[in-house]
Amino acid sequence: NGAREVTAIDVSARSLALAQFNAALNGLSGLQTKEVCLDKLTCDEPFDRILINPPFVPVPPGTTYMLSGDGGSDGLSLMHALFKKLDELSHRNTAVSTISMSPGDEFMSVLERLFLARMRSRPMKILVTDVYCSVAPIATAMAPFRSEPAFAAWKAWLAERGYSHLHY
Repeated sequence: NGAREVTAIDVSARSLALAQFNAALNGLSGLQTKEVCLDKLTCDEPFDRILINPPFVPVPPGTTYMLSGDGGSDGLSLMHALFKKLDELSHRNTAVSTISMSPGDEFMSVLERLFLARMRSRPMKILVTDVYCSVAPIATAMAPFRSEPAFAAWKAWLAERGYSHLHY
């Protein structure tokens, strides 16, 4: 989109190498990569745009799951980390874009609520695209984890927070 510089961060050296390969394949220059956790990221100046594709599968605590998908108990662990660092990483006109799955109630996702609460004092526009054109009961996402030792406690934790549906 015409950026002079792009900084790609990831905890996976393989993912960063693929990003460099993809940039070269498409004739793009100016890609800098950093192998770092988001919560350890520092920057000299704020970013104009933050594009984040986090792992977003809600997973019971202690479950062995692929790193690229494990979003923590609510599927939003990396988004929580982003919101903690947002003042440092952004300025008044920074655009933030993400793709995610998020628990919530029937009408709104937790991720939407996080954006609204965190960005309330900033001018913003939130565009939500529902990939599957519906909101699924959270039980659908929980099904693969029924045999996990922490499943019952995780299910109760989700219910206590009113997470009845999953927004894609």
